[in-house]
Amino acid sequence: MGLKMKTNLLPLALVMLAGILLLLRAGKRDESKTYSSTVPNEVQRRSFVRPEPSTDYRPHTPAGNKVLSDYLATAQEILARMRADVSKSGSPSREDYKSLLRIIAKLSDSELREVAEELAASENSRLVGIIAPSLLNRIFLSDIETSDICDWIGGLKNATARNYFLQITGAALPALRAIDPHQLAERFEEPDDRKSILEGYVSSIVKESPLRALRFLLSNIPSDSNQDSIGKILVILPEKTDFPEVIRFLLESDYSGAKESTADALKTWARYDPKSACEFAFAETRISNGYLRMIADSWVHSNPRDFLAWIQNLPAGDKRDEAAASFSIARGEMGSEEAWQVATTIDDPDLRLKTLEAVYGQWKRHAETRANHAMQTFIKAQDAR
Repeated sequence: MGLKMKTNLLPLALVMLAGILLLLRAGKRDESKTYSSTVPNEVQRRSFVRPEPSTDYRPHTPAGNKVLSDYLATAQEILARMRADVSKSGSPSREDYKSLLRIIAKLSDSELREVAEELAASENSRLVGIIAPSLLNRIFLSDIETSDICDWIGGLKNATARNYFLQITGAALPALRAIDPHQLAERFEEPDDRKSILEGYVSSIVKESPLRALRFLLSNIPSDSNQDSIGKILVILPEKTDFPEVIRFLLESDYSGAKESTADALKTWARYDPKSACEFAFAETRISNGYLRMIADSWVHSNPRDFLAWIQNLPAGDKRDEAAASFSIARGEMGSEEAWQVATTIDDPDLRLKTLEAVYGQWKRHAETRANHAMQTFIKAQDAR
């Protein structure tokens, strides 16, 4: 279908590795269904340059009389050791990982595919997550045509590995500028395969333009998987994102799953700047009390003093009550008397009683006498009303 362009590949690795964070975080998710792993620092720092064709292959004949180059035989030996290490301890040795990267750079095109197929057949998701980004990056820098690479990936029998490889491929598309993501996705019959390509593509452009990425995603992903796909993008929004703009877009969107994904955007914002996220959630009437409380927890744990000062200046109302409850329950875990005092200022009687009971249960584990006294005083005050 005319996908033979292999130009402008030098920035490919940087684009892919930035985009692939989508797949590796949302760790984001169920590892039994998705390959997830952080990309090691060695990969991020490595300068990917198209290697010169190797001319010094020496025949190697293992059992079965299959002639292999020394490079391929060594790669398979290292891969076997890494598989055993990951199964046993959860991670391979750093030396084996570095050695495999060096060997991958020396493999011929056909050998690259052989190693990739062996990796794709693995049931060890951790191992695939560690190796696949570097291996596929090397394949894209080879002389194999993009269309051939996609046809090969589409033929992999392991559906989970196939989707993961396709996400990496989608993340590479901005560097392969002449390839249209829609055109590439249409090569695949399975909806999940097409979705993987598009999700990968969006992951690579989201840092440059979050709104453009979200609009593209929502207009191209089947509506029944919108919220899951949006969530994968929102968790990797960069710190410089205009979060109010993104959240208002989601709140005003008619696309399925958009409004429900507001929580993911707020959680990501709260990782960078919990105070601004809380202030926005408090002022924005379309954001539920539960969402405010969810992100308030981030601020309480990172800076309880500032959070308490903020609560004390809030006007009375449901959102102020939710923020106070969030503070009290979080601080109550440490047996704080202050948590009890803040809980008593909650206006909503049901929420106040529920929060006080939670704080009391936590507080009495640290200071039972004082907790009992506080509860008895509260009950007497209620009876006197």
